[in-house]
Amino acid sequence: MNKIILISISGILYILFLIWYKGFRKPLSPSETENIIEEIKRTSNITSERENHLFNAFREITTQDDGKEFLMVNLMKFRDNNPESEAMKAHKKYSRQVMPELLKRGSFPIFMSKIIGKFIYNDKSITWDQIAIIRYRSKRDFLNMAKNLANKDGGKNKWLALENTEVFPSKRVIVLGSIPFVLGLIIFMINLLFIVIS
Repeated sequence: MNKIILISISGILYILFLIWYKGFRKPLSPSETENIIEEIKRTSNITSERENHLFNAFREITTQDDGKEFLMVNLMKFRDNNPESEAMKAHKKYSRQVMPELLKRGSFPIFMSKIIGKFIYNDKSITWDQIAIIRYRSKRDFLNMAKNLANKDGGKNKWLALENTEVFPSKRVIVLGSIPFVLGLIIFMINLLFIVIS
């Protein structure tokens, strides 16, 4: 009986994890994208040239959406690297706003690093302080997160922190081991070990 209970609980937890991690993968339609953009405009009162460019970027990345996960690469140049500066305080506040929005949508940072020098640069006038790669469950989740952050002045804190940034989406090419596969294997091994020793 204990074996059946363990296997059942493990199976349920794994299914719940897959729902959180993969979602339902419904692609965004152009009309849905426009509806989300309009909501962001209403709640944030965005009119600047930078933010109009952002709306066009939203439209571009959701073109031919497949509803699947993607990675967003962020190159960041801060206004001031001093930990006590207003820029870094704004960055910390923005990070605290972003993380709950990411996690409730099955999204999270998979890589963050401080840039420590230059190697090959076409434009030597451009410098970056930090790189972050975020795994998003889908572009729908990405836009909905942006909408919620607009309600919380997330964009305001982001631009108080950043002097410059470049952000672009990407897809995995080489995957050494997907998280669902690794987690499933761990759960399987734990159950197998329990069955063997009990």
